[in-house]
Amino acid sequence: MLKLHREEANNLNKLEAPPENFSTAMRALYNLVFKRTSTYAVGIMASVFFFERAFDVGAESLFEYANKGKLWKDIKDKYEQE
Repeated sequence: MLKLHREEANNLNKLEAPPENFSTAMRALYNLVFKRTSTYAVGIMASVFFFERAFDVGAESLFEYANKGKLWKDIKDKYEQE
């Protein structure tokens, strides 16, 4: 039984290479990002940061487009005194 656990542990420690039908770019991405847990976590954090930034810019642009002429930056000339 102990021998079985050792074999399972050895199998878990061995990282499998990506499948043979992976392209060169996918193989490089796997080796750089997905192979180790630490780089995978950093990749997720970087992806979240850039996704959040892109989503924020897109939502802001959509809001400004939908409310054009109603926003303070559009009507402030009528109300500001110099």
